[in-house]
Amino acid sequence: TNAKDVSSAIALADSLDAVVLNAAVNLPYGTIATIPLDGYRGIFEVNLFAVVQFLQLALPKLRKAKGKVVLISSAAGEVGVKGIGAYGASKAALNQLNRTLAVEEPEITTISFHPGPVKTDMADTMQREGKDQMDPTVADALTASLIEADIPGRGIRNLVLRAGADYTGKYLHYDDPLVTSL
Repeated sequence: TNAKDVSSAIALADSLDAVVLNAAVNLPYGTIATIPLDGYRGIFEVNLFAVVQFLQLALPKLRKAKGKVVLISSAAGEVGVKGIGAYGASKAALNQLNRTLAVEEPEITTISFHPGPVKTDMADTMQREGKDQMDPTVADALTASLIEADIPGRGIRNLVLRAGADYTGKYLHYDDPLVTSL
């Protein structure tokens, strides 16, 4: 979220062929009635506004390279899930950003990618702190289906290296045939 850090990082590269923007926080948990507005702002600050900030600074180099952008999204941006609505809303906004970027920057291939329920620190936090805020059946299903990071990692790598312009604007799950066939 620090513009100076983002600018410095982008300045390190003479060119940008691809970027993978994996910005995510999922705290605080709660319902629409209980999450303070500042909680929503904090989630959107990282999950959406920091991504927009990065893109605004990176677009000149991405345009020049006719590069690729992979935005890491979530199934929470597709469906309503009690307890993680603020996180889900931020990821739904990210998916819209992807569709808009595809229209505004047709020379850049842009993809929204759902990595699946990955074993991460964020998943650990959800199990510890979010489980009581969520529907127990949903929380248990997520916990039972966690996958290792290398599974979506291969998908991200293949999208960056092999996805064509026809992938632009798509929202893809890690196990979608358009990803696994690359």
